[in-house]
Amino acid sequence: MLASGATNLMAAGDKGFTFQVAGSGAKVTLSNGDKVPIKGHGHVSMDVGKGNTKTRVVLADAMLVPDLTSSLL
Repeated sequence: MLASGATNLMAAGDKGFTFQVAGSGAKVTLSNGDKVPIKGHGHVSMDVGKGNTKTRVVLADAMLVPDLTSSLL
């Protein structure tokens, strides 16, 4: 999802992480009040666009939060 309005960039999976540092044990609070652990920090790369107009985008300082059901990028 792009332009989710999230305060921080959070990825639900490690696919696309180009650089990753282990998490510090910190947690993020979700909108429903649940607290879930941050498993790492890094840069996420992804292809955006359609057909022949795709381009690679790299987002810096994303958090790896596997407990999310979808990424907030």
